[in-house]
Amino acid sequence: MKTPFLWIVSLMCTIGMPVVCAAQAEQILHYFGSKDGSESCAGLSWDTAGNLYGTNGIHETKSAGNVFELSPQPGGLWKYSLLHSFAAFDGDGSLPCGAVSFDGAGNLYGTTLGGGVYNHGTVYQLFPSGGRYKYKIIWSFSGTNHEGEQSYSTPAIDAAGNLYGVTWVQALEGGRPGSVWELSPQAGGSWSETILYTLRGKPGVGKTQGVVFGPGGNLFGASFEGGVNGEGTVFELSPKAGGGWRTTVLYSFGQASSTDGSFPEGITFDSQGNLFGTTSAGGTHNFGILYELPSNGNGILGARSNHPQFRSLPRWSRARHSRC
Repeated sequence: MKTPFLWIVSLMCTIGMPVVCAAQAEQILHYFGSKDGSESCAGLSWDTAGNLYGTNGIHETKSAGNVFELSPQPGGLWKYSLLHSFAAFDGDGSLPCGAVSFDGAGNLYGTTLGGGVYNHGTVYQLFPSGGRYKYKIIWSFSGTNHEGEQSYSTPAIDAAGNLYGVTWVQALEGGRPGSVWELSPQAGGSWSETILYTLRGKPGVGKTQGVVFGPGGNLFGASFEGGVNGEGTVFELSPKAGGGWRTTVLYSFGQASSTDGSFPEGITFDSQGNLFGTTSAGGTHNFGILYELPSNGNGILGARSNHPQFRSLPRWSRARHSRC
């Protein structure tokens, strides 16, 4: 078995550049081993100083995962620093499976699949203090009928510091639904939760890797399963007048086409409001596709998969399952 490692493409792909991914060089920044964890299932985040931050899910001694930082050093080297090692006991979280997000004050936020007060996952914060990061859990998911459990999310953060994410729909474990949730900071350091939408098989069943803000402030996400064909969706959540949120399924994967994708993993937007993402299966070789949901300036239109520009897209979350 090969040692898991973190890689970064040195010649970065950007939308519109006529570059073929296979021709790019890559540089190994860090080899993960038994001492610093393995099996990362999320992407990386970076700060204004160029430091990279990420999570991984297995540790030799504690088997609960880590949050780490990679800092550029002279001579092209990178320094690995462990920010937090999850203990999986005494209420700590375990198994982080999303990346971390920054707020305007430099605090990091992330989620875990397990641990917490109810052992159904957590939302955690790492805040700078005295040149280091201190860790605290700001929310423990209860696994109740409305809240759900096991968040794969990379939290989305708005200008007011509110966090947004998704819990898993447990279709095979009693049919418990998941949710799209919001956490809002309160006076004294506490947080309050609001369930924006309950996921009951539509837009999707299964893991959903969070939501992101799109043009106009609406929330968008991709569900790994569910939809008309059971192979995932892209959905939009927009606030209703007078309160509440409306959900719209923008696309259901697994269309009657040998080249359509299935089981989407993550999405992003360009400056024109077009939505891009990846799937972990489907396509010509069944290794996934890069797809676009174009915008006409007033909203997202239909899907266009395997567009020629996809060759120059960056690799998004779970990139090892996608093909250029």
